[in-house]
Amino acid sequence: MKIGIFSDTHGDYKAVKKSLKIFKNCDFILHCGDILNHGVFNPIKKSYNPQKVAELLNKSKVPIIFCKGNCDSEVDQAAIKRPIQSPIAYIFAEPFKILISHGHNMSREDILKLVQKDGYNIVVSGHTHRQLFERVEDIFFINPGSVSIPLDDKPPSVIILEDNELSFIDIYTGEVTERFKLE
Repeated sequence: MKIGIFSDTHGDYKAVKKSLKIFKNCDFILHCGDILNHGVFNPIKKSYNPQKVAELLNKSKVPIIFCKGNCDSEVDQAAIKRPIQSPIAYIFAEPFKILISHGHNMSREDILKLVQKDGYNIVVSGHTHRQLFERVEDIFFINPGSVSIPLDDKPPSVIILEDNELSFIDIYTGEVTERFKLE
């Protein structure tokens, strides 16, 4: 199973187009929210075009599972032809039980209690625009960062999860910048 993961696209056409090329051979894609709107606190990029982003996402041959972020609104659902789930979505992809959330509306402690109770082993979120790979007990916390507006010293990136290996990939060079084993 090959899973693509990204978040915080904020209507950036160029970034989404690059990301979807990286995901072309995935079985499915997880989008952790902030899909179309740039957000009032984010700079508007030259490549901001939410209508074209919606078209790209709608044309994706790879299924996309969306989770609603704090910059996503009801009108975004009219543009996106797949459901935008909120506030969390659950994915079962053996050997993983994955919970995705944008990360803005539940505390880490509440999420940890929920995933421990139900036996999830991966939590994927966005919101911070910062890459994260962290293990807490038997649970992996993952954040792909932002393909549009990264707020750390990392390049705009996506994640590929395949065969118990997680790779952060620079969307502009296609290079793997970090790799982790999920064991």
